[in-house]
Amino acid sequence: MKKKTYSSLENALRILDLFTMEKSEYSIREISDQLGIAYSTAHRLVKNLEDEGFIVKDSILNSYRLSVSILSLSSVVTAHTKLISNSTYLLKKLSSQFKATVQIGVMHREHIYYINKTDYEHLIMGYVTYIERKVPLHYTSAGKILLSQLSEEEIINYSEQYLLTATAFSNIEDFLVELKHVKTNGYAISADEHYQDFNTVAAPLKNTSGHIIAAIELIYPNDAKLLRTIEQRAKEFKKVCEKIRLNS
Repeated sequence: MKKKTYSSLENALRILDLFTMEKSEYSIREISDQLGIAYSTAHRLVKNLEDEGFIVKDSILNSYRLSVSILSLSSVVTAHTKLISNSTYLLKKLSSQFKATVQIGVMHREHIYYINKTDYEHLIMGYVTYIERKVPLHYTSAGKILLSQLSEEEIINYSEQYLLTATAFSNIEDFLVELKHVKTNGYAISADEHYQDFNTVAAPLKNTSGHIIAAIELIYPNDAKLLRTIEQRAKEFKKVCEKIRLNS
């Protein structure tokens, strides 16, 4: 299959999309390698982003990070997202009902972005997951929910552009089968995959028009007793989520 080509604008946006809480700084060489573009192209785009005030350079480390202005813009957007404000009470209710940390994620390109969460009582999981965290779609049960809504061609394109890791699936055929099960069942389960020592259950979240707008995920510590009942928990969680409709 022909490799997708990107415009300069798309590559500039892809550069901004690289920065996360886990890795907040990149050298031009790292950007070039991550995006599969020439070093000279990466250098030119980075310089343009720096000139426009979107990123700043650390002269000592010779690396780049997001500027304060774009981080402030991100905070403003987050604070005014209707889905976030409308889901806060819901997440607290689900956390209490299912005795789990609950988070909600949306899809953006090849990643799932977690935009809201509620920790369950003393199970504080800031070191595991947090608001604005992003991970590849196939890493988590919530990501699998969102991936399962895509066409087979889109899923194959995703897998070719984003190698499936050993923590999920290394074979695209097996992954397609898994996603078909997810779509049919209406829920997804991940046991000790991306979140080491934790199990997750996810189901789709729909808006008032009945369209899937996000995925809701329960997170439990890895426990043998829990694993024996996680399938039943997933089915119960799905039934609850099927009745939910949120404005987005």
